[in-house]
Order: sequence, then C-alpha cells, then structure tokens
Amino acid sequence: MKWVVISGKGGTGKTMVTSSFASLSDETWCKMDADTDTANLALLFPQGKRNKKQEFIGGEKAVVKQDRCVGCGTCQTICPQSAIILKNGRFTVEPMFCEGCGLCSLYCEYAAIQMETVQTGQIYEEQIGQGSLVHARLFPGEAGSGKLVHRLRQVAEPKALNLLIDGPPGIGCPVIAALTGCQLAIVVMEPSLSGVSDGFRTIELVRQLKVPACVIINKWNLNEKIEREIAKRAGQEGIPVAGIVPFDTMVYTAMRQAKPVTEMDNSPANRALRAIWKRLLTQYI
Repeated sequence: MKWVVISGKGGTGKTMVTSSFASLSDETWCKMDADTDTANLALLFPQGKRNKKQEFIGGEKAVVKQDRCVGCGTCQTICPQSAIILKNGRFTVEPMFCEGCGLCSLYCEYAAIQMETVQTGQIYEEQIGQGSLVHARLFPGEAGSGKLVHRLRQVAEPKALNLLIDGPPGIGCPVIAALTGCQLAIVVMEPSLSGVSDGFRTIELVRQLKVPACVIINKWNLNEKIEREIAKRAGQEGIPVAGIVPFDTMVYTAMRQAKPVTEMDNSPANRALRAIWKRLLTQYI
C-alpha cells in the first residue's frame, strides 16, 4: 500500500499531517519525504539513527575546457542565467547559477564547453522508532526534481510492506513522481482562497493519474464560509472528506519542540488526527 500526502500550496499543514500519521504507524510503513526543496519530516524525528548515505547525481553543469576556448565570449552572451563570467582573463562557469540547459555548449563553435554530470544532493536512510525514514538533502542552489523523487521511492519501497510519502506541494513534476502508482492521495487543504483554488487544482492532477483521493481540512474554525465551500465542492466532485483538524496552537508548540503533534497531550489536533488515521486504515486497507 502506497499513500501520499499532498497539498496545492505550501503552509497548509501537509508535513504536520504526515508526521502525525508517521508517528501513529508501525514498522510495516516506510516513511519518505518527497518535498525535497524543504525536506522537514526528519526534523520531527530527531532520535532517528542514520544507517546509510548515498550521493544523488541529479543533472549536468557546463564546464569550459580552457585548452579549446578562444575567448570569443559567445557563451557569456547567450547564457540565460548569466552563469558564465570572465575571471582572470578566462571565461568560466559559476556552478551555483548554471541550470544545465546546455545552450552555451550548442552555440560554442570551438566545442570548448562540455556538459558534465554533477552531484546535486544526498539521500539518507534513517531508522526511527516507527520504522524506516528516507529523505534527501539538496545542495544550496539546487532544485528538487521528479528524478530525485523517483530515486527516493526506489530506495524506500523495498524497505517495508507499506509506504507513506510526504509529497511536495503544487502540481509539477515532483508531485507526479510522488503520486504515480499510489493507492491513495490525501489532499490537505486550508480554509483560504488560495488553499481552495490550489487544492482542487491538485485534485484535477490526481484524477488524471487515476489515483483515489480524499481531503483533510486543516485549520478548521478559521473561516466557516470557505470551510463549508471545501466540504460542499468535495461532495459535488465525489471526493470524500476524511476528516477535519481544528486550528490548534499546540501544533506550533509541537513544531518548536521538534515532535509530531500526536505526542502532545490535551491537543484537539492530536485527537482529530488519531481519529482520521484510524478511519483511513479502516476504509482503505
């Protein structure tokens, strides 16, 4: 069984929901953080023991071969990212700015620029109290990609019978890589105009990929009108509402203490998330 928690935008509480489910799950569930641009899931399980680290070769960067370069400057003119600079009288590529588009190598008449594969991050495998956790850390300036999410899934899927994914926000390539082949997409929405708009755009993508979906409405009681709109529209589109999570200041306390909110006593969000997790296990497994 593969479940992915996604949202149309950042800040809806997606990682809060995923970390809560992760803490309630057992060792039959491997946890994976596919939100590689801001991978925060591991921060909520600081007791984890790192078992393995491996390099991720995520793309290519341009490199100027100085023995072939005649200093014409065409590459610098054509580079859309202004990544080619003149340094000590020689043209060179600043890796931080190069996005690997390869345009400079195509325009260079002297074949002085070559594209070389580079390491853009690292993949980590950790053991936490509730099983395995797989996540990645990108180097500064590098961006997440569907290729990285796919590689994370290759590492995570053999580790346990089930997989719980903290997906990236939005509707781009990394989201598609996280959704593909899953049996359930849990869409977290917040009661805001952008939360509704972006959340239902995500549901359109989920439908195109033919993945069953349900909705969790987070931060309940902040905007009754929009909350009712989410529930009504979800019903009209045949998307079940798995539950609601009330706005709860204990969530912020839990985040400051680097722990899932399900470890906080007397928390309304804790009680709601426990009930939702039990309901999901009953209905989808």
